[in-house]
This record gives sequence, C-alpha cells and structure tokens, in this order.
Amino acid sequence: MKSPRRAEVVDISTRLNVALEPSREEIVDEFSKLDGQLQPIKPLLKRHDELRKKIQGWYDNEPAEQAFTVNGENGNVVSVSARSHETKIVAMSKLFTSLGKARFIALVHMPLKNLYSAFSRDAAADYVETERTGSRTVRAVAVDTKIAA
Repeated sequence: MKSPRRAEVVDISTRLNVALEPSREEIVDEFSKLDGQLQPIKPLLKRHDELRKKIQGWYDNEPAEQAFTVNGENGNVVSVSARSHETKIVAMSKLFTSLGKARFIALVHMPLKNLYSAFSRDAAADYVETERTGSRTVRAVAVDTKIAA
C-alpha cells in the first residue's frame, strides 16, 4: 500500500484538531461551571494567603540562605524555604555609558511607583499617558436558570 503524502497527513491532522476543539459556548459553559465551584473556596484561599504571608514575615530578618521547619500544635508542619535568588542591576550608570543614551532609554523600564515617589502625581502627569492596553477581566455572570430556560 502506498503511504500518504506528507501534505495529506498534515491536512487530516488539522481537520482532527479543529473537530476536537470545543466551541465557544462549551468553553463559556465550562468556565462558568468551574467559577461556581471555586466561589465557595475563595475565602479559604484568601485566608491561606494571609497566613502564608504571616509565616513568611516571621523570618524576614533571618539569614537568606537558611530554611526553616515550623511545627503546629496538632502535629502539622510547615516548611519555609531559603530566600529565592533575585538578580538586579547594580551599576546603572556604567550600563548607561556602555549602551549609550538611545539604546539605554529604549531598554529601560521604570515602575510608576518609582516615578510617583520622585514627583507628585500632577508633576508626573507630564511624563506618562494612560491607554486601554492592559489585560481584560473575564468573570462568570450569574444567570437565573428559570429566566434562561
């Protein structure tokens, strides 16, 4: 038997992928269902995050390379890792000189909080602009099933 040409195999594969992709409606239904299942645990997730931050705070002034194990009263154990590595630029003026003004300006990013700490918001307005280029929010909207049916 003659084997199919490569183009034929790719074409069949493409058609299969399209057929297996769920419709927008199916994706919306699944997203909404999952959102409903997550709603009851959101307060738990918030509290879990608060406690995690509190535990981390206990070790703010400890040596960065040291890890810790913390025991609870009921036999529970929490592990706190050594601090993760972070890399930062420490020779900014040397970097500026090496790159040159134009290239440096093209590469540099300044967090707005840094700008606002150097200038009032009114003064900083001369250096910034706001546009709708951010991400979109996707959330499930509760629908009365009696009305929707």
